[in-house]
Amino acid sequence: MTITCGLIYALSKLDGKLQKGDVKAIREILDKEPYGDLTVCGLFLRDYRRSGG
Repeated sequence: MTITCGLIYALSKLDGKLQKGDVKAIREILDKEPYGDLTVCGLFLRDYRRSGG
């Protein structure tokens, strides 16, 4: 995970949860990056695992 992706993840979780608007913004930002779709999946998997899923 790149520094940019880590920052996006950290900022989107400031309130403790990924919100619908956060998810949309993450996808829009990472859509322009190489392997952005894979990174989005990794972020969601990371969030799922950390939430006890």
